[in-house]
Amino acid sequence: MHRRSLTTLIRTMTSKAGDYNAVRQDIIAAIPTEQYDKGTFGPSMIRLTWHSCATYDRHQNNGGSQGGTMRFEEQYSDPANKGLENARNALEPVHTKHPWITYADLYT
Repeated sequence: MHRRSLTTLIRTMTSKAGDYNAVRQDIIAAIPTEQYDKGTFGPSMIRLTWHSCATYDRHQNNGGSQGGTMRFEEQYSDPANKGLENARNALEPVHTKHPWITYADLYT
């Protein structure tokens, strides 16, 4: 009985794979906050998207948002990425609710 209840709870807490509309709605809900600069994570999320993509090198065909590397220390400890942890932290509950989405897709 307990295991069934836990399974049911997990199913209601997570979305169906490919339900990008649900992801979008949860991102929209995560943007306004009284705990951050001017009441919104919006500018920080745009900056996270830019920093995730801006490392792409078309000549080397590498870098960019592939792998969602902004969550790894080598990226988030870079001084140019200072402050982006706020957007990453705001998006983490979205990823928990939608575990099928990649960090690369979530950040961009």
